[in-house]
Amino acid sequence: MGLTFDMSKVLEKLDNLEKKAKNDMSKNALNKGADIMKSTIKANIPVDTGALQESIDKSNVKGGANPKINVGLIDADADVIRYGNAQEFGTESMVAKKFMKKSFIESKGEVLETIKESIVNDLLE
Repeated sequence: MGLTFDMSKVLEKLDNLEKKAKNDMSKNALNKGADIMKSTIKANIPVDTGALQESIDKSNVKGGANPKINVGLIDADADVIRYGNAQEFGTESMVAKKFMKKSFIESKGEVLETIKESIVNDLLE
């Protein structure tokens, strides 16, 4: 007389746990990287009234196979967006400030390092 176990339910639960952990780790890492990008943009942004600087924010992480997060003019009104585009890209009578591009270049290394550290720390916990 032998003993039999049906491991399919256990394996299914472990697979679901792995997916959940992967999603949580990527959300955590992307949020930490986005915080750095957000602060760099705010430091480089041209300040007149402060409305543009106050409108810089990050979105929620969008999950899936390739999770992503946006940093920039999130939920800003049309005037602030128009002003931000003029500052970034310039106009016929104004030279572009390129604060977003400058911020991306400045913080890229730190953001990637922070994301990497976050994932490593979450794996070790």
